[in-house]
Formats: sequence, structure tokens, C-alpha cells
Amino acid sequence: SRCIYEEFYLAVNVRGEWLKCEEDFQVLEFKGTGGVLAATLTCPRLSSACPDMFCPANCAGRGVCNFEAIVNGTTRPKCECFDENDDSPGCSSTLKLDGRYIDDSSDLVNKKK
Repeated sequence: SRCIYEEFYLAVNVRGEWLKCEEDFQVLEFKGTGGVLAATLTCPRLSSACPDMFCPANCAGRGVCNFEAIVNGTTRPKCECFDENDDSPGCSSTLKLDGRYIDDSSDLVNKKK
């Protein structure tokens, strides 16, 4: 499956055929075994399958997700950042690292005896 951000849908490949999930729990029909019998696919919740298609990283805790925002003439979810100067998709440009973060856990050692 692939999240198509520009067109706001989830593409799901079933036996070489791309199906288009445009809403939560949408039921799509496709040709089943041998191309004779019809089968159905129930689309997943789109925000679970493609979370960044909605409000990336839940607006990083630095904004709120407006599910009724108008984006390029279409109603789509969009982060409204608390910092009006932050125009990043997920309100992440205001994230200031303070040195308390590490890249991985390789330096973490248990000292308990």
C-alpha cells in the first residue's frame, strides 16, 4: 500500500490491481481468484494507515489539528501552530533541541548490580 499525499488517498495493491481508499472503512470490490468471483476489501482507518497525511506527528504538541481546514480549495486536516511564524506542516520548526536527546540507546548501560 502507498499513501498518496497530494491526492489524499491510500492506494492498496491487491493481486496487481491498485485500489483507491478515499475514506475510512470504504468497501471496494475487485476481481477475486481467477478473475471470476468478485471479492471485497474494507479500507482501514486512513489516519492509522497514513498518519502524516493528516496532521504530521500530531502537530508535534505545538499546535492543533484542524480537520475542517481548506487546503488548495479542498477540505483537509491541517496543523494550526501555536507559533504563528511556524509554517511547517507539523509545527516542527519551533522544536528546539536542548541537548537532552540522544541518537540511539547504545550508550545506555544498566548499572544495577
